[in-house]
Amino acid sequence: MTLNKFAKTLGLISFGSVLGGLFLTTPSVKADLGTTPLCSPTQKDCRKSPDHYEITIYEMGLCTTDPVNAAYTAYDKSNCITTFSSGGTSANLANNNVVNLGGKVAPSPGTYTHAYLEMAPTFKLKGQHTTSAGTFSSNSAGVAVLNQSGGAKTFTENMSSFDTEQCSGYASANMTGGFMKAILLNSSMQSIGTNCGSTTRIGTSFKPNSGIIITPKTKGLEVRFTVNNYGLNVYDRDAEGNECGQDICGFSSGPFQPSFQTF
Repeated sequence: MTLNKFAKTLGLISFGSVLGGLFLTTPSVKADLGTTPLCSPTQKDCRKSPDHYEITIYEMGLCTTDPVNAAYTAYDKSNCITTFSSGGTSANLANNNVVNLGGKVAPSPGTYTHAYLEMAPTFKLKGQHTTSAGTFSSNSAGVAVLNQSGGAKTFTENMSSFDTEQCSGYASANMTGGFMKAILLNSSMQSIGTNCGSTTRIGTSFKPNSGIIITPKTKGLEVRFTVNNYGLNVYDRDAEGNECGQDICGFSSGPFQPSFQTF
């Protein structure tokens, strides 16, 4: 069983205190600079910085209970407060971009045990990787092309399953800052179950090691999403694990790494 790249790398994400851009004042999503590159000319199955990494955010919020149940069969936000909502706000996290989400909703002072984020099940990506054979760039399908005219091209990755070989609608991971769940949702905002063709959203919940404390003096909570050195997966085999006759076969999405700061 081969897990989707996004699901496989969840355990490598180091989170701060909460998942999502949860702002009391006018929010922004920032692409932050990251850590030491993992790819090199001799490493052909690795992660690196993308030239473009665009996601679409629909909602973010804080909760007093987990919106994703233990069996990953239900998604319930009745004990959550939405701090950001839109019809879909695009955010390109590559190249240290800053995206202003606009609007503000202040949750009541208290301790929140979870945070949630809803996003589209699509990633718009672009990237390249150089080996001794030359520079391999993404084409419009995410396939690696050697010395491609015009350089890397943007492609769209659609995530309808967390497994490339069978339908899988959920994933989870223990992380440095807490525990994350990701669930694929249908148009009714409930688990897709085994119907991967019905995916319309990715819903995530994050339980930090310590509760998220909002006080009357808290003005906002800033989130930074780091994609440098992690946001682009480079692979040297195809989706079935077969060689493709060249150093690099293609590209796919890697994880974004959020960090947080209250003010």
